[in-house]
Parts: sequence; C-alpha cells; structure tokens
Amino acid sequence: MATTLNLTVNASPEAVWHSLTQPEAIKRWVTNPGRWRCTDCHSDFLEGGYFTLQLIGESGGWSASVKGHFGQIKPYQSVTFSIDGGQRAAIMMQVAGSQVACQCTLSGATQLASGHSHNVLMQRFKDYTEKRFAQQQ
Repeated sequence: MATTLNLTVNASPEAVWHSLTQPEAIKRWVTNPGRWRCTDCHSDFLEGGYFTLQLIGESGGWSASVKGHFGQIKPYQSVTFSIDGGQRAAIMMQVAGSQVACQCTLSGATQLASGHSHNVLMQRFKDYTEKRFAQQQ
C-alpha cells in the first residue's frame, strides 16, 4: 500500500532542492516543535549514499534513529530513497512558473511516516522552504 501527498511550494526549484538535500535544512523542517526535534542529520547525497536522522521526543519519552539509502537522484526533478526496515519514498518535482509541484509517495511494510505524520512532515517542508525563499528575495 502506498501513501501519496501532493503539494505546491511557492519557491524556486533551487530553494526546494536545497530543502530536500541539505542536512541543516532537513534538520529544521523535520523538527516538529512541541512534538519532536531532529537533533542530527548526516547525508552522503549521491545514488547509493546513506543518510541518518536522530530524533528525540520533546517530552523526552522517546528517541529514534532513522537510517536509509538514496536510490535514483535527478537534480531538480526527483529523489528516491529507502529507509532501513522496508519503507520506500519517491519525491517528484515539477516546475510551474514560480512554484514547484511536489508529489511524495511512501510505500513499504513499516509505513513510519504514513498518514498524519507524512502530512505534518510535508507541510513543514513546504512552510520552511517558502519562508526561506521569501527571506532570500
């Protein structure tokens, strides 16, 4: 079973790509204030490269390490990756003027970020990217 979310980001393709690929940006939009923080992000951003995210619950009751590998990377177009444990994701970008349409599809046995969490993460990605892009203008 797959979960797909479509959203439009009001930012340049460069801003969207930066948010998807740069560890410091990823740490910021993966953090969900009041719920969890991303305390560390490492990425070897190339096909077959690895990534890790360290998450901690704001209440201190839990922590998690998310690890995976990148699949196909097409700059400013798409990124695929898999999370250790079986989940797979594909993020597709389509430029439309000063906006970027993004489609994120998650599939796999664990469904770690399915449903509500998937929506929260993608909305945080959109908000972070649009705010960063507006500040650069």
